[in-house]
Amino acid sequence: MRALDELIDTNEPGWALIEEWLKEAKNGYEILPRDESRAQSELLGLQVTTRSPMGALVCGCGGIVIDGGWLRLLGSGCEQMKRGIYSFNLGKSFSEAGQMPSYLLVANDVLCKIFSINGGAFGGKAGNVFYCVPDKWQMGRCTAWLLVVFTGCFAAKYRNFMSFTTGMTGLRM
Repeated sequence: MRALDELIDTNEPGWALIEEWLKEAKNGYEILPRDESRAQSELLGLQVTTRSPMGALVCGCGGIVIDGGWLRLLGSGCEQMKRGIYSFNLGKSFSEAGQMPSYLLVANDVLCKIFSINGGAFGGKAGNVFYCVPDKWQMGRCTAWLLVVFTGCFAAKYRNFMSFTTGMTGLRM
């Protein structure tokens, strides 16, 4: 287990990359407040550095709400979003801090899809994002997925699903 000071990267923080993406955002977003003790606890449990976008989300905010709530990205958790990435996944994809998870639940949307980073549970390349729709997991690449979420294609694709009532296959990215 690495200590907190080993997980916080001040030379190449991942939050700078997230801020770049947010500058290009065409979708509205709200960065939920960060709670210092929750952020530290979540980061220590996950054992990821803040150089990565996931570590940066956990350390930098309680979560991010995209396009008025269409999508909710987990961070460290806060009053408005009770669950953090580590605490929400504990007992689901791993049973103790520092254990390599088979997947990490990182977001959910208003259409009841759950987005997960593959740690090996879904086959294929680790780090890809899968999303669950009824009876299926589909795959998209993690970094590209976050970029799509922030830069606009995301909202237009979701609006196409508003009238679907059956046969939904998910958002292909």
